[in-house]
Amino acid sequence: MIEEIGTHRDKTGLHNTKTKETIWLTAEGAKEVMLNLQEMNNKELLRVTRELAVNLAEERGEVCVDDVREFLDPAVLEAKDKRWFGVVFRDPRFRFLRKEHSKVVKNHANIMNIYGLK
Repeated sequence: MIEEIGTHRDKTGLHNTKTKETIWLTAEGAKEVMLNLQEMNNKELLRVTRELAVNLAEERGEVCVDDVREFLDPAVLEAKDKRWFGVVFRDPRFRFLRKEHSKVVKNHANIMNIYGLK
């Protein structure tokens, strides 16, 4: 299992608990590794969530992570690392439209991406 262990001099440490190896990557490199792992480890949930996002985008003309979370079981949401949702829109069917602040109170107005279909 890969764990994020912290930062040092603008690099993020990723530790493999099986091999006991730690690698240090830039923040962007670490993000890419973590998103790839999320994509590999959650294939069925990812497939269902992407289909939900596509349906919402077809219906509304655009979609964001808040829209998708609205329809998912709260137990699923609590079990997932919040960064997992970044994987949902890494699909060729989506195109980036703009950034907006989240309207969900517990998200503290974090900036999120809004997507449409290609």
